[in-house]
Amino acid sequence: MARGRRDVTNVPRQALTMMNDRFVTEEAQFWARRLIKETSESPEARLRTMYRVSLGRDPTEGELRKMGSLATDLLALHGESDSDLLQSVPVWQDMAHAVFNLKEFIYIR
Repeated sequence: MARGRRDVTNVPRQALTMMNDRFVTEEAQFWARRLIKETSESPEARLRTMYRVSLGRDPTEGELRKMGSLATDLLALHGESDSDLLQSVPVWQDMAHAVFNLKEFIYIR
């Protein structure tokens, strides 16, 4: 009797959907607006909230550094100043979209 085990894979279409689908980007924007409304203490506090809500855990210090750096890069990309960080919907939408595309968010272990 043959017993096969299927490799864990996703097809490019699935990955592209998570990156480009209108529903996914709209949900990222919805979450960004909610985060801005509900958490404005600091970028780090907001990132901790994002990780707790989406992944059920706190981010590591390395994750906080990387995501904080991403937020700074996104500010520049969107032409906004550092003072705009906590209120920038485009930045937090992109941050939410990045979290949606984390393997830990997509796959159940």
